[in-house]
Amino acid sequence: MSRFLSVAITVGLVLSLSIVSVFGAGLVVNAATGGPDAYGYYYIDSDEGGGPAYSWVEINGTGTALGLGDDDYTAAIPFGFTFNYYGTDYTDVYIMSNGWISFVDQDIWYQIPDFPNNDSYAAPISALSGDLDPSDGGEVYYETLGSAPNRTFVVEWDGVPYCASGGSHTFEIILYEGSNNILFQYDSLTFITGNIGIEDQTQTIGLDYAHNPSNGLAILFYLNDPPCIPTLNSPSDGATGVVLTPDLVFDYSDPDDDDCASFDLQVDDDAGFGSPEIDESGYSTGGPWSSGSSITYTVSTPLAPDTQYYWRVNVSDGTDWSGWSDGSWDFTTGVQSGGSDKNEYKTNESVYVSGTGFPPNSDVDVYVVEEGEWSGGETIADYGIMVIETFTADSEGDIVNERIWRYPLIRGEYDIVFDTGQDGVYDEIPDLVDDPNHPGFTVVKTTVGGMVYPIDKAALLLPWLGLSAILVLAAGGLILAKQAGRLR
Repeated sequence: MSRFLSVAITVGLVLSLSIVSVFGAGLVVNAATGGPDAYGYYYIDSDEGGGPAYSWVEINGTGTALGLGDDDYTAAIPFGFTFNYYGTDYTDVYIMSNGWISFVDQDIWYQIPDFPNNDSYAAPISALSGDLDPSDGGEVYYETLGSAPNRTFVVEWDGVPYCASGGSHTFEIILYEGSNNILFQYDSLTFITGNIGIEDQTQTIGLDYAHNPSNGLAILFYLNDPPCIPTLNSPSDGATGVVLTPDLVFDYSDPDDDDCASFDLQVDDDAGFGSPEIDESGYSTGGPWSSGSSITYTVSTPLAPDTQYYWRVNVSDGTDWSGWSDGSWDFTTGVQSGGSDKNEYKTNESVYVSGTGFPPNSDVDVYVVEEGEWSGGETIADYGIMVIETFTADSEGDIVNERIWRYPLIRGEYDIVFDTGQDGVYDEIPDLVDDPNHPGFTVVKTTVGGMVYPIDKAALLLPWLGLSAILVLAAGGLILAKQAGRLR
């Protein structure tokens, strides 16, 4: 069902003020608004260009004339469809000469003081409750227009004067099938004396329009249905091996087809959400999101590996909140792993690395450094960087068989550090060391022709200094030459 707008206000006491509302993408307007009442009705008018557009529906040439007298009202008039008002379905209405209608058979009351008021009459819809007298001029008409499921029922007071004071007053009430919206429109008013509003049959709940109407004004009273409780989608309930920065996907729908204006989202390793690790309140980046769509929230700060997490969502259509989704929905993150393709290398080999559990499609800096014992917060450069490369994890969060150090290697013991955050600091949760307490791999002497030749470490370091290095191995007169360049 359609709505003219979604207005974000605080639920509580009935309000009557000018606020900022958002209509569509990027369009901001001001509109006089009020509500909700205790049942959930709001109003919005067109006084400042927001809310419903004024569009007069003329029925004085096509509708049924009622011939009402002063302080007069009709018998029940069927309007051809079911209209829900304060939770009750109605199919006929009583029309009063004094500017209002009701779904309950009752005596006429020339002016309803305010809304709600238990001294007035039950279930009124008042466009201009006052002592109007159609026997002294003008007429009151009614007509059902359109076809199911989008019919409207229109009641028009056409040029009706006030008793004794006279004047001419043309206004109308329109009831909408399906949406159960109520629209008041004012074509021309001589005097503004009378109260405007709606009230339930118990006379305990109502919503008073606190402004004076003017010519060319439209006022919409509407009941905003809250969004449906969101359905969590991905990761699936009970999923395991989930990446540390997952996309949390949930489905949004709204009975009124209102957009999702914002949402609250919590992620915690405690099913009671006592201290959420992620606690977004009123998150709206990337919104609004249309009803019937899926919404994706991407976790930016990596979660802990090998940990069970619970998550839930509460959505808002800009007016009402849905309530939290199923808080027992859980997933378990995967275990990060990574390292070199083997534990021992000769100096004439190359080192290849693989890793898994990284953020999908993200860049990861990979270092070869001197071996050390690692804990969080340490600067990687303090361990003597030998090689640094940047690799992009695939869509599954994997780095597969990438060469990080090309021969000639330098003898020694080394660690491989995967810097997910690319900040040059080892962070225990998002980053990874192949073995935090022991060497990830070692480089040993090269074997040639069944004999082991001692390769001078200092000579192999010369290329790092940008020099050509020539190392002459005495045995066999073998000469090795290496052009200056960076080890890879």
